[in-house]
Amino acid sequence: MSLKAVIWDFDGTIADSNQKNYAITKELFCQGMGLDISLIAALSSYDDYTTALNRYSNWRSLYAEGFGIASERIDEAGDLWHDYQVKMQVRTPVFPGLRSVFDRIHPVPQAIVSQNSKDNIQNCLIDEQCDHYFSKIIGYQDVPYSAQKPDPTGLVLAIKELLGSGMGEDGIVIYVGDHATDLETAQNAQEWAQSEQLSLKVHGFRVGFERTADKDAAHCTEPAQLEQLIAECAGL
Repeated sequence: MSLKAVIWDFDGTIADSNQKNYAITKELFCQGMGLDISLIAALSSYDDYTTALNRYSNWRSLYAEGFGIASERIDEAGDLWHDYQVKMQVRTPVFPGLRSVFDRIHPVPQAIVSQNSKDNIQNCLIDEQCDHYFSKIIGYQDVPYSAQKPDPTGLVLAIKELLGSGMGEDGIVIYVGDHATDLETAQNAQEWAQSEQLSLKVHGFRVGFERTADKDAAHCTEPAQLEQLIAECAGL
């Protein structure tokens, strides 16, 4: 089977953005929602934040269960996120070594499916001179709140956009993420493909560029390993 597309998560996969997101979350809760963040244990340190981030499947679960935000205020937080993200002028670097992976994959179509803002992702890619690699970006605004990952809606949208009339052909689609939820999203997209009687195989790879000491938490901890995995999976 040929490689039809490679689709990426963004935060913690392409870009080292968790420090910025930690700062945004604290400012949003404190200034935007009037919350006392000293009462939120998961925000007491960056380590506590990343532990919570990796425990929950999506941002809504993180806010409700990890941060203890009342259910009636979660949509409010989601609506405020974009403005606070834009206001936080902190550079979000692409992980070293990933450009060579993007180059190796090219000209296979690539896209991003993320729970981050599409505008923020686009601006980061432009700053890092990587925007030309990606023909589609699906952000959290592009799918309903109820259809965030691990629901495959965003990933399916990207697959349809990238493959177009080639949807019915045999082929492999790879989704690269940094969280167990990303693997579950890929599995759910595979179930969708089967339900549509498509010959696509959707594979999920989990990276851990920020957690290089945690060997059990990731399939690969260096871009070179990811490049090799993609090549082996697709027969490149």
